[in-house]
Amino acid sequence: MVKPQLGHGDFRTAITLVELIVIVSVISVLMALTLPAVLGAREASRALQCQNNLKQIGIGLHNHESTFNRLPSNGWGYNWIGEPERGSGIGQPGGWIYSSLPFLEQKPVHDIPLGILGAERFYAMADMLATPALLFRCPASSKDALTLNFIYGGYNNSLAPKLIFESDYAGNGGSKPVESLPGPDSYELARDYNWREPHESNGVFMARFPIRFAQIADGLSNTYLAGEKLMSAETSASSLWGLGDTGGNQSAYTGDCQDIRRTCNQAPARKWRKTNDAFRFGSMHPTTWNALFADGSVQPISYEIDLNVHKRNGSRNDE
Repeated sequence: MVKPQLGHGDFRTAITLVELIVIVSVISVLMALTLPAVLGAREASRALQCQNNLKQIGIGLHNHESTFNRLPSNGWGYNWIGEPERGSGIGQPGGWIYSSLPFLEQKPVHDIPLGILGAERFYAMADMLATPALLFRCPASSKDALTLNFIYGGYNNSLAPKLIFESDYAGNGGSKPVESLPGPDSYELARDYNWREPHESNGVFMARFPIRFAQIADGLSNTYLAGEKLMSAETSASSLWGLGDTGGNQSAYTGDCQDIRRTCNQAPARKWRKTNDAFRFGSMHPTTWNALFADGSVQPISYEIDLNVHKRNGSRNDE
């Protein structure tokens, strides 16, 4: 039997092993060249969205200051959450994030417990704790917007839901270390509670006492208002509990604590894994963290910023 001969119109449908290896190599090189660009573009988009979030927060805080001639107080302590009937001054147990919600088109979240009394009030407060205000989330964050709540004993004015909404941003608590306190045990004891005096903090947000822009002697463009906070890179609740991330275990609507207030006595840093470092500013971005200044501007700040400059940016009066 005679084998058919290949004619001029015939062609080979298979490729050799050498050709396959060359094709795979070319594809690998192309992926190696394009992947960093894709990842870089994604990070640039996340950083831009984060900056826009802080810009909107700054506008809301400026509107609050224009309305009341002061910024919000930072609440009573970590055993309290915000209440819609109690204003935004010394009588408000919730912190600056909670009090800024009506100025950020988040009044429905702020008002979830409004007018509800009795036992149902505690359930409504818990519902609020688990309701996101996504403007306070950085798109680079590795954590879900709702995370497990570790305040098993509840709050003084709310039940403790299984899930809570956390913020990736914190207010400027100054250049001095500030301990977080639980606050009074009841409304009746608030008047006689051993509150810190305003001079004990040189930041912008502190427990109970609100600050006016006029009190920022160093100038609004030279003083942090808020910024991204250093958070654990771990995503599982069990890991967070084991690592003791005390700056990432409270609702965004809580009163004064390191979950919503950071200080500048330590340098900012990128995400951490193995140590409880819950008092610093920082972020998940690779080279910079974003800071909102009191004049409303938002700037990316290097993790390598001189510590003395960072401290001065944290102090409203360079104390």
